[in-house]
Amino acid sequence: MAVEKTWRCAKLMSVRDKTRVPMSQPLQAAKSYQYLSQRSDSSYRELFITGTKIRAQSIVSEMENECLTPAAVAADYHVPVEAVVEAIEYVHANEAYLASERRRERQQAIEQGDLKPDSE
Repeated sequence: MAVEKTWRCAKLMSVRDKTRVPMSQPLQAAKSYQYLSQRSDSSYRELFITGTKIRAQSIVSEMENECLTPAAVAADYHVPVEAVVEAIEYVHANEAYLASERRRERQQAIEQGDLKPDSE
């Protein structure tokens, strides 16, 4: 079982590496998505699975960290497999932008006193 999970993880990571595209612009890149959209009521400046409060980045992180298939994640979150595949494409195409957003969100939490800065 552990060998199968390791093989599946390696396979997912190789697919991930092949789909990576250097990011030229953040969300303003002229790519339209069928299953992803922004949420006007959210402070996050990234895409969500349309009609949910699920950030694309969250669903992809869980999939990769737990070595799950897109179908397994789709079943867990009750969303179409195509939505998960679109989320994977979006996250990998916008890694630099999403990393900068995570840094911005962290800094904002520190400034608001919700998070203590790391001691150096």
